[in-house]
Amino acid sequence: MHDNFVVEDARAYNQAFIERLKQEGTEKVAAQLTDYTRQKIREEAFCRPILGSQPISPLELDVSEKTRTPVKFVDKEPDSKAYAVTFRGKGDTRWFEGERYRVDFASLKSEVFKCTLAELATYRSPIRQILHDNYLLDVREQEDKLFYDATNVVVAATGNTHASTNGFVIGDLVKAAKKITNNRLVPLTILLSSSAFETLKTWPATQIGDQAASEVIVNGWKYDKIGGYNYVRTVKTDIVPDGELYIFTSPEFLGRHYVLNDVQVFFKQEGDEITFWCWEDIGMGIGNANAVAKMTWTP
Repeated sequence: MHDNFVVEDARAYNQAFIERLKQEGTEKVAAQLTDYTRQKIREEAFCRPILGSQPISPLELDVSEKTRTPVKFVDKEPDSKAYAVTFRGKGDTRWFEGERYRVDFASLKSEVFKCTLAELATYRSPIRQILHDNYLLDVREQEDKLFYDATNVVVAATGNTHASTNGFVIGDLVKAAKKITNNRLVPLTILLSSSAFETLKTWPATQIGDQAASEVIVNGWKYDKIGGYNYVRTVKTDIVPDGELYIFTSPEFLGRHYVLNDVQVFFKQEGDEITFWCWEDIGMGIGNANAVAKMTWTP
C-alpha cells in the first residue's frame, strides 16, 4: 500500500485509513492492500526462491480423472522419483514414477479479521501491520510448512540425510551436499534458520581462513554464500528449527511452485463493520527426490 500521507502514530494511520475508505471505497483499498501483501510474501516465503516460483494461467492447467481440483502434469527425469505436495494430508497417492508427475493446487486462506470502524480507530498497531503480522503470516506459514513437510518426507524416503557429530561445521556440510552430487546433481541453495546462521560467527580460521575469520568476528557473516552455496535464512524456527538445514539443487532440477492466483486481500464494509482476509491459489511439487539433502546436528 503506497501511502501519500504522513502519519505520526498508529492511531493517526488508522484514522487516515478510515478516511481513505470513505473517500475511495472498498475496491480501491483492497487493491492497495493486495499490492502490499504480494510484495511481502515474495520477500518472506522461503519456499518460493528455492523452488523458483512462477505464475500459471488457467489455460495451462490439466484435467485429472482422480480429482476435481486444478492440477498440472510436469515432465521429469525418467529415473527420478517425484513427490506431489498434497494440501489435504491424506487420500491421493503422493509418489510419482514414469515420465511425468502431478502438481496439485489449493487455496490457502488466513483467518478472518472483523472490527468496527470505531474499534479500528483505537488500535495501537496500523491496520497494514495487523494485516502483515497476523493474516499474511497465516498464508505465508501455511505455504512454507507444506514445503518443509514435503522436504522431510522426501529425505526420509531417499536417505539423503547426514547426521553430524561435530556440530554445524563446513566439513559435515560438504558431506551432506555430497548426497546430492552422488546423484549427478549440483547443490545450489541451503535453507537454515536464523539460529543456525548465528553459528557461522563461531567458525574458526581453520575452516574459513584467517581473513574471513577476522572479518566475521568484527562484522558477523556478511558473505552471500556459505561453503560456496547460496543460502536462504528464515526466522521461522518453529518450522525450520536450529540443528538442521536443507540443501537443494537449482529450481529447474528440483520441482515447481506455481501461482495460479497470487495472494489477494478480500475486503468489505457493511455499515460500520469491516471484514478482510488473505487468500491465494498455489501448487507445489518436488520433481526429483534426489535433489534434496538434509543435515542435522545437536545445537
